[in-house]
Amino acid sequence: MGKITTLFVRKVLEEVDGDIDKNTLVRSMGIELNRPVYMIPDTHYYSFFERVAAIDRNGTTLPLRAGAAMRSDDYGAFGLAWKSATTLRGSYNRAERYA
Repeated sequence: MGKITTLFVRKVLEEVDGDIDKNTLVRSMGIELNRPVYMIPDTHYYSFFERVAAIDRNGTTLPLRAGAAMRSDDYGAFGLAWKSATTLRGSYNRAERYA
């Protein structure tokens, strides 16, 4: 079982276009947004994302909107390694080390 940071949950919620009680939804999924960023099981995240995409007015573009909202600093050490490479190839090589 993998883990995913709740940072992604927060980013997805910022991009949701629809009438949704965000706090109730995340609480029903066992996610606590009042806590600092922490890791959750990937199955919880994917279930959350599936529910949110079904509610979103334009659910098919939700992954694109959430991805566009992310910045390299949001990825922590991975983002720093990625953006500090001197070449694009170097970025890919560093990303491969984290995969």
